[in-house]
Amino acid sequence: MHTIEQIFINGEFVTPHGTEWFDVYNPATAQVIGQVRLADEVDAERAIAAAKAHARRRGRSSRRSAGSGH
Repeated sequence: MHTIEQIFINGEFVTPHGTEWFDVYNPATAQVIGQVRLADEVDAERAIAAAKAHARRRGRSSRRSAGSGH
């Protein structure tokens, strides 16, 4: 059985703040084949802050619309 204990934030794998686990199923057999540790609100805030910092470094604003072509 596979266990995934880390998430990817700000260019690196880190242990999530969240403590909840989720079963991973094989869709062909419906059997549990692993577990993944879930992120929580703290992890989401860290990821959003990292993304915003990256966007600022690249000179892009998060306020531009996705369809603007820029």
